[in-house]
Amino acid sequence: MKTTLYLLFVFTFMLPMPAYAYLDPGSGNALVYVLISFFGAFIFSLKSLFYAIVGKSNGKAETTASDTQDSGIVIFSEGKQYWNTFKPIVEALLRKQVAFSYYTMNVNDPCLELDSPYLDNRYIGNGSMAYARLGNLKASVMVATTPNIGTEGYPLPRPKNVKNLLHVFHGLESMPMYHLGSLDHYDTVMLVGNYEVPMLRKLEKIRSTPAKKLVLAGLPYLDELAAKKEREHIENIKNDVTTVLVAPSWDTKGCLAEYGFGFVEDLAKAGFKVIVRPHPQSLRVEKEMVDQLISALSKYPNVSFDYAIDGSRSFAEADVMVSDRSRVRTDFMFLYNKPVITLDVPLGSMDDFEIVHLPDSWLEENLARLGYTLNHETVKDIVAAVTNISNKTTVEDILKFREEALSNWGRVGEVIADYLVQAAQEAQEE
Repeated sequence: MKTTLYLLFVFTFMLPMPAYAYLDPGSGNALVYVLISFFGAFIFSLKSLFYAIVGKSNGKAETTASDTQDSGIVIFSEGKQYWNTFKPIVEALLRKQVAFSYYTMNVNDPCLELDSPYLDNRYIGNGSMAYARLGNLKASVMVATTPNIGTEGYPLPRPKNVKNLLHVFHGLESMPMYHLGSLDHYDTVMLVGNYEVPMLRKLEKIRSTPAKKLVLAGLPYLDELAAKKEREHIENIKNDVTTVLVAPSWDTKGCLAEYGFGFVEDLAKAGFKVIVRPHPQSLRVEKEMVDQLISALSKYPNVSFDYAIDGSRSFAEADVMVSDRSRVRTDFMFLYNKPVITLDVPLGSMDDFEIVHLPDSWLEENLARLGYTLNHETVKDIVAAVTNISNKTTVEDILKFREEALSNWGRVGEVIADYLVQAAQEAQEE
């Protein structure tokens, strides 16, 4: 009986039989693609589940964000997109041989690849799992670049056992673009520049919140980009023809959506070399607009497109940038000492943001003073603006502006690390 069943199994499942079916090549490819996708998703889920359960410990004693022991200094990251902000701080703490923890909600965060006896780096899950663990965290100092912690409607309450909740900015003049009350539950704010002091004091007065400790620090991610530029020996490229880099934001806040393609054609017709660098998000959600732009500019041999993730090559080659309110303007200006031209894009309804209390932009005023800010009436003068920009903005002007805008250029990580050590000691003494 067993032999009969075995032979039946072999003949049924093991020997090839005609299928009497037809699978066209297109369907076959699609089927293979679906199977591979399911397999990849399954493997990634297992990886995420593994890290969520055991964390990422690099052989150190197992601890979690919910342990009762005070973790001292904890850095919390929402994802790998903020690694450039935290990297200078992490490296400075490691150089000082200071023990600290780094908790991330992204399983691919580059910090998880670091191995040091002073670093407890782990993936803590995402969503409600991560927020629950952080809510129970005990620490002398918790560092985050995440606004809204503790505000109504945000899933992460202010951890009640964190003695000093500290905010690090990941952009220049970020406060006006934060939601109302975003930093109300923070104890310390690492300032980019002195001009942010009156902003925060004004908000504290409006909402009658306790005065925060304000520390002049700087902008860590720009230090990291500057260090990368030096490591890779990226130098400005000299061109025979003035080169204009058009770097728009995406969606309604982008200059292409607001002004169309006409100003780019004007630059091309004037004989400038034009590099268009669409926002990466535009390539995903505004592909039709990008295709129309490519078609409209295809007749100009002096126009090229840059789709690279790293824009350093275009930054090095361009003589001037045309953009909107994008942060990329100050990256370009402060890293390469070159001027920018801004196309003003209305912000729309901002009733839920701090800009309702902080309407005057220190940054935009200075960018307009150093370069040109054009609107729908003056965008027709963009060729003249590019032609005259070098006479209006010198390298010395830019360096002076950078000194005013950014504290501690080149040593932000050290400054923040020193403060974290001091703050942790003070909290433990208390």
